[in-house]
Amino acid sequence: MRKIMVVLFILAGAMGIGYTAKAIHIFKVNEEYPISNNERDIKKYVDQWQTRAGEVHPVVMKIQRLGKSNTYVAYFKSRTGESGIAILKEGPNKNLQIRTTHYGKNDEDYYSEYYGVNTNKGRYGIIAGKDPTNKIDSVRAELVNDSFTFTVAVPRKDYFFIVKRLPSGVENYQFASLYLLDEHRNEIRP
Repeated sequence: MRKIMVVLFILAGAMGIGYTAKAIHIFKVNEEYPISNNERDIKKYVDQWQTRAGEVHPVVMKIQRLGKSNTYVAYFKSRTGESGIAILKEGPNKNLQIRTTHYGKNDEDYYSEYYGVNTNKGRYGIIAGKDPTNKIDSVRAELVNDSFTFTVAVPRKDYFFIVKRLPSGVENYQFASLYLLDEHRNEIRP
């Protein structure tokens, strides 16, 4: 009988340690990935993040998951007109955390910025820009230090956000030279 009690006591102790370790892990994950995967919470956290960085209350215009990856992008514009993106990663609790934000500081009527993003399902090139005059028909992106080039059509909107999944062989995906093109494929120079 005494042996059974010792075994039960050891099992109960091991279970208690296991549950405690699991609770601590869940607490850490929830603290690390606090953003519920919904539009309201994403907007709230992007606003807090950018306000902390000195930007006064950006306007989130679109939230997009990159393919079937664990990466989301929130597109926003600042109160002064620059467009930007917030990169969010999904954690094991299915909540998100903001990894970084970027936005252009350009006073021109039209411009575009390129952002290279690595996900757990491949690499993506994102072109974000501003075109209130609807002069830009397309953008050609030439990756720096890689031979990959792509051209994308630009929607007729004041702000545009275009995502392109890059081929698996592209290693230098982070930087690109952008060329703004009109409907005749002539380069537009801001």
